[in-house]
Amino acid sequence: MAYQKGMSLERLIEKYLKRYEFKTERNVILNGHEIDVLAHKRVGPFSFDLIVEAKCYSNPVGKEDVMKFSQVIADTGYKGIMVTASEFTKDAREYAKSKRIELWNGKMVERMKEELNENFLIENYVLPYLPPSRVRKTLKGFLRKVRSVELVYEPHYVFEIRYRGKSLTLKCAKLGLSAWAKPPRIERFKNYVLTTEAPRERKLKKRISEEEARSILIDAMKDKRKLRALLGEKSIQEFEVEHVNFLYYPIYLVEFSSKKYIVDGVTGEKEVLNT
Repeated sequence: MAYQKGMSLERLIEKYLKRYEFKTERNVILNGHEIDVLAHKRVGPFSFDLIVEAKCYSNPVGKEDVMKFSQVIADTGYKGIMVTASEFTKDAREYAKSKRIELWNGKMVERMKEELNENFLIENYVLPYLPPSRVRKTLKGFLRKVRSVELVYEPHYVFEIRYRGKSLTLKCAKLGLSAWAKPPRIERFKNYVLTTEAPRERKLKKRISEEEARSILIDAMKDKRKLRALLGEKSIQEFEVEHVNFLYYPIYLVEFSSKKYIVDGVTGEKEVLNT
């Protein structure tokens, strides 16, 4: 499980419990066990103590994970809830029922998001199709001048918008907004190798918040120059964001004696880096 992805699910759970007046803590040690979310609530003479285990797997959570959590519950004496953004296997559900462990699956996560009006984004990683040696070949006219080739993952919010009956995919990074020539749906990322598991060797560029990305999008829709460049339109009065996704996209930073190039890690397209 990618660390940041799991942290996002934990924050969502904590926010949801706080909505129902639970006092919460995250990543605490209790009786020798690390607890993802610890929650407490008192109603009159009654006290409710919960421990929540977040499993942000892309595959269904199995019985073994539930059994391990059952031991944590036994050691702490708290009521236990296990949450996943995907699903639980049949034997996991049967075991949880026998131990009175509550299971919240992906449907429940969606309900939490809707109730909180929360856009919980799972981080996706596009793996590079081109190895560094191929990148050098795309710039073979400058081979002797190449100083370094560095792989960097660039963060993008992917907005799928609809306006005037048209659909368009836009990607937003720290430096601004751009249209995606061949709009890829995250679920159907053809010609790309997409994973939710963070690559072991990676350098991630700093990401902006979703609020900042939405602000860039809104500002672009008001800017006639940007509209003309992005959409070929002079003005758009109304538009609707249909989907928001997040991904890290691979690019190579290639340094020469006098210039720096950015090379797309999937398509091999290159451009001069303005410094």
